Amino acid sequence: MSNDAPRRAGDPLPIGVDETVILSDDRGKQFLVRLDVSRSFAYHRGELPHSEIIGRNEGETVTTSGDGSLLILRPRLTDFIMKMKRGAQIVYPKDIGPILVYADIGPGMTVV
Repeated sequence: MSNDAPRRAGDPLPIGVDETVILSDDRGKQFLVRLDVSRSFAYHRGELPHSEIIGRNEGETVTTSGDGSLLILRPRLTDFIMKMKRGAQIVYPKDIGPILVYADIGPGMTVV
């Protein structure tokens, strides 16, 4: 799509500043990165300035300084949960169901 073509409903927006993205390499390793124009992503296969990612679309591939290629993806909720820094203990989605059943927690109840 050219830059001067009108946007249609449902067209994905380009990746923006302060947006969080997943960078996935060819081995399936994924990195959760919050984009800032003044920063860069350091990786064992080279370095990639965030400015190279900003303005691109999800699904595009970018090349690092060391010829590594990374796929740009928007993270899902599960990506945030699995990759976030952990201070306190996290409860994974697969564990929430049994916890609610064993604790006899139901709709309308308040959990403190």
